[in-house]
Amino acid sequence: MQRFLALANCDAAVGETVNIASNYEISVGDTLNIIREVMKSDVEFITDEQCLRPGKSKVFRL
Repeated sequence: MQRFLALANCDAAVGETVNIASNYEISVGDTLNIIREVMKSDVEFITDEQCLRPGKSKVFRL
């Protein structure tokens, strides 16, 4: 989370492509929840069931 905050406060990063990767995986949902928490928001996320990976998919990670 500190990387996100540092990037948000970095004027040199505006308009640039920045790699904010780490050595661990985090889901999109978990990322959204962290952002919601940092912003002290009560926003609710809507999931489009048609866009979810099928249960029998051979792909486990994207």
